[in-house]
Amino acid sequence: MNKTIALIPGDGIGPEIVEQAVKVLNAIAQKFGHTFSYETIDMGGIAIDKWGEPLPKAMLEKCRGTFAQKKACLLCALPWVYIVTFALLLYGRSLLLPAL
Repeated sequence: MNKTIALIPGDGIGPEIVEQAVKVLNAIAQKFGHTFSYETIDMGGIAIDKWGEPLPKAMLEKCRGTFAQKKACLLCALPWVYIVTFALLLYGRSLLLPAL
């Protein structure tokens, strides 16, 4: 199986969590003969520092492309308001979210 995974490390401990998750995914890939490739998406504080906004349009388009091609996304440590905004922008208004 060959898959592309969008990595959204976010803020705080998110980058460290994603780093360890990638190690686990690589071990799984090696053991079972899979191939995973990764795309990093800036969101949250790192995106504000780099691009001046928490979710730049270019990053959102990368995510939309990833989901349109039935790929995967690993979303890590971000404030819930970013996650809700991300989900609404990605899926549109029809998305129903559970109470947070």
